[in-house]
Amino acid sequence: MKLMTKFNLILLVLFGTGGILIAQAAYTFLMNGARREVLQQAEVLMASAEAARNYMSETLEPLLDQVPVRNGEFRAETVPNVGAIATSPGTAGRVQLLINCCRNFIDQNENPTQAKEA
Repeated sequence: MKLMTKFNLILLVLFGTGGILIAQAAYTFLMNGARREVLQQAEVLMASAEAARNYMSETLEPLLDQVPVRNGEFRAETVPNVGAIATSPGTAGRVQLLINCCRNFIDQNENPTQAKEA
């Protein structure tokens, strides 16, 4: 084997190994950055949902308790998580689904606040 061929093979192995190491380092760096960004966005979203839930339970619920309820009517506004889900982006369809599930549950079970008819 000629000296030039040996030299080219050594360079090929060195550059190949370097390329693999750099690719692995870049992959790890980018994945860690993406993971940190997703966790940061999740924390912001959770804080927003918690703020909406706290607002619903602390501010609106006492006001809604003052309004008379007709025939055991279900008001979605009294469930704190409805507000948190409603204010979260991309969850508009889930709010209606949650409200329907709550109404179906109440319809299937006897409402304890409703007086029994004799």
